[in-house]
Amino acid sequence: MWDFEKVVLTVGLVLSMTLDAPGAASSPVPFSVMSYNVENGGAQVDFNKTVEAIRKSGADVVGIQEAWGNTERLAREVGWQYFDPRQHIISRYPLREAPDSNGVYTLIEVQPGRFVAMANMHLPDEPYGPDLIRVGEEIAISWTNAPGNRYDYVRITPVGSKRLAWGEAIRLYTRGELDGSVKYNEANVRGNWLDWYKSDDGQWPLPAGQYDVKLMLDDGFTELAATTVKIQP
Repeated sequence: MWDFEKVVLTVGLVLSMTLDAPGAASSPVPFSVMSYNVENGGAQVDFNKTVEAIRKSGADVVGIQEAWGNTERLAREVGWQYFDPRQHIISRYPLREAPDSNGVYTLIEVQPGRFVAMANMHLPDEPYGPDLIRVGEEIAISWTNAPGNRYDYVRITPVGSKRLAWGEAIRLYTRGELDGSVKYNEANVRGNWLDWYKSDDGQWPLPAGQYDVKLMLDDGFTELAATTVKIQP
């Protein structure tokens, strides 16, 4: 029997950047920054899964929210030696304290003598982020600890309904990934089959309203995890 209580449906952000210092002799330095609310110190579901999510993200630097004293522990478990306990930032690159930062930001030394300033903050819960999506904007949906069945899927329907106004629910298949993500956008809107990603008239964009987003088991109707999003006009 699969432990459904450990399946988590989340939204995350990884931002890829390129540092390009002035001067012909300088070469760009690509790196990725992740903002990650680990919720209650990363142990709300499974601390090891929190560590695994950071590793799989490919991020070089992570700003942690709700670290609850586990900033150093997260860095060590990920395999990084650099962390800032005030900013709750962990990094594969060295972190330096700027003399005039007053604890507001920290410096990431991406190459010897080349720095990027980074601040990390926990945004307030109002207004609620998932309620700020606008009609026509992409929705990124992530999950962890799914069963890994080939036909597990993400289902999107209006709150309180099993159908959309024009027909069946939107299905976006997980392709059997235990931990992964899928995007509801114009390119992936159909998603009714594993290798079938084409636009379908009437399913893009979703009109304004509140929607259930559920991770479902193996092409059936058993709910593994759920959240809601509100799409604004």
